[in-house]
Amino acid sequence: MEDRVAQLLGMAVSAQQEQRVGAEEELRLMETKDGFTSHLMGLGASPGLDPQTRWLAVTYLKNQVGRFWQRRSGIPHEILAEEKTAIRSGCLPLSLDTDEKIAMQSALVVARIVRFDYPRIWTEIMPMIAQAVEQNMV
Repeated sequence: MEDRVAQLLGMAVSAQQEQRVGAEEELRLMETKDGFTSHLMGLGASPGLDPQTRWLAVTYLKNQVGRFWQRRSGIPHEILAEEKTAIRSGCLPLSLDTDEKIAMQSALVVARIVRFDYPRIWTEIMPMIAQAVEQNMV
């Protein structure tokens, strides 16, 4: 799945409208598949991918978190608990990426998750953020 998602993300920024529209539609069909959101994070953290694909993966990740982190009326899908755990553990390090565009989108992912999960579920995030800021100021 991950290779196909990377391929589709690359096609989603194509200059050819037909290719772009087809890729966006296929990505839309994948949105509610288990594992899709964590694949996006993995792609965003993959230094071997081109920066535009990584950025788009993290942007999709941010949107996925905003729409599917919690089940709400009218939204039939919620990201699985195991996937949420993996995303929580990976999004803060990704927000410290050397590529500023990727870091910014990842920081927005962290902010959205904090809005949903702090302080009930993600109790340790504030000390983690403080430590990450301290370590990256040196």
